[in-house]
Amino acid sequence: MTQPYNRLLKARAMAGYRSGRAAAAAIGVKPATYASHENGTRTFSVPDAQSYADFFKVSAGWLLTGEALGGNDFFDSRFDTHPEPSARTGGRERLIADVTEAHILDFGKKMLEVAAQILPAAETDQDAGLQTIGEVVIHRMLNDDYPHEAEQWSIVAQWKLPKEYIAKNLKITSDQDAAIIVMIDDNMMPTCKIGDKLIVNFSQKKFTSDGMYVFLDENLGLHIQRVKRVNQSQLEISNDNSTENRKHPIGIVDEQRIEFVGLVRGNISTF
Repeated sequence: MTQPYNRLLKARAMAGYRSGRAAAAAIGVKPATYASHENGTRTFSVPDAQSYADFFKVSAGWLLTGEALGGNDFFDSRFDTHPEPSARTGGRERLIADVTEAHILDFGKKMLEVAAQILPAAETDQDAGLQTIGEVVIHRMLNDDYPHEAEQWSIVAQWKLPKEYIAKNLKITSDQDAAIIVMIDDNMMPTCKIGDKLIVNFSQKKFTSDGMYVFLDENLGLHIQRVKRVNQSQLEISNDNSTENRKHPIGIVDEQRIEFVGLVRGNISTF
């Protein structure tokens, strides 16, 4: 079963656009945003899917789930695109049965609004007052050449933290997506050491105030750096480590040139 980003790439190619950058320009979205949707580093929302579907002349339901609305085989008269065989057979590989518009909208809210396909919705333990947060590995952080067609993230552990601490201290509300990622570079030392576990609010997709953010640059490089506003349209990117770091460059950039993935809200560190 392919993923939504695989189907987005297929739709774009069949619509005659040779590159994601060309499609982004025609649609009117940021190249970095479209590229992250197509290569799987960020998942796209239901409204995004509807916009892409209209532009590429496919079905939003097909982009999101690979199958048709109402349980019928999908065929859009504007474009010869059919669902995948596994989505039509009704066998074990079928992931969603009797898909309806309501189901797709709910699926989008709960599962497709997450950053870069990097975090499924976490379950909470209401009785114990704890919230389960996934610790994830984002493969592109380890390898810039990680293949786009492969799964972009993996859950490696689960942490249970007090819900009150998450809400009051970290200021991550229950309807937002929190996850833990491991710091793998020394560019933010001494604030964050290699091996520290950062608690990130992956629902924070815009710059709101000075702080430490996870973001993508125009080349889809993934960075954890400090971001500060210098004027209405520009941001200053910096590292806490004064040593030059070519992988995570510093300087003043136009805000539109970077794509925010999440905001770092806490750090679990060891001595």
